[in-house]
Amino acid sequence: MRLLAACFLIVPLVASTRAPQDQAQDLRLEMEVHDTVVHFLELLGGLRFYALGQYMTEDANIITARWSRSGFVNRVQSGREWLDGLMEGPGPQPFREDLTNVEIEVASGELAMVRAEFEIVRDSGVASFGVDFFTLVRQDDQWKLASIAFTSIPASERKQEN
Repeated sequence: MRLLAACFLIVPLVASTRAPQDQAQDLRLEMEVHDTVVHFLELLGGLRFYALGQYMTEDANIITARWSRSGFVNRVQSGREWLDGLMEGPGPQPFREDLTNVEIEVASGELAMVRAEFEIVRDSGVASFGVDFFTLVRQDDQWKLASIAFTSIPASERKQEN
């Protein structure tokens, strides 16, 4: 128990010894990652599917866990397969994906993870909600999405808070 308490005391001391320029670099990288994800979602919600591929690695994958009345239905597909399905499928209604509780971690300036809660908003209001997980990698001095995983739950399934 004392060892555990000592570890918690040491971590803040180590974290606070980072040079201001390193902290500024970390913040800059986090903002780049954030901006990449937000722009990707803006293109997706605006139904500009043709432009999404430039934000993804060649071998990106998409993992979905969609709620249905019988429980979650999970699917893993390649980014190419996902994009083809978007472009060939019936035209969905444009939407906005509002993110909250966004957490970003960048490792060595080359790999990043983003976790965010979201709501899909259409003209008629919130259509669905869930959690997004994005993994990004630095390629040719740009952030690219290597993996996109998300849950999708219809707004009608949201538990009413009392």
